[in-house]
Amino acid sequence: MFNSLRYTKSLEEAGVARNQAEAHVGIMADMMGSHFATTQDMKDLRVELTQDMEKLRTDLRQDMAQLRSDLMQEIYQVNQDLVTIHNKMDNLEYRLTIKLGGLLAGSIALAATVMTLIIKLV
Repeated sequence: MFNSLRYTKSLEEAGVARNQAEAHVGIMADMMGSHFATTQDMKDLRVELTQDMEKLRTDLRQDMAQLRSDLMQEIYQVNQDLVTIHNKMDNLEYRLTIKLGGLLAGSIALAATVMTLIIKLV
């Protein structure tokens, strides 16, 4: 805190005339009043910062909850896509098994026919 009386006395003791010392004190008081923060200014700033931080905290919590929800939805969708792919692969495997079984049966029938013809020709 600025002690204007002590500042005035210090100037007078240094040889400065009283009216000049009072002018110095007036200038310093004006400058300090317009450029320095008061205790109340600091308290008000603290209240504002506390409110801003609480709002930021609330906003962050809401954003995190939304991100969590979005992520869960994405995970669910990926899981559904994987189930669909798995079902398609099972269907493809079944169809391939049937086709290969048919080819194998046809090959055996063809081999048997060829063997029968060879035996008849011999």
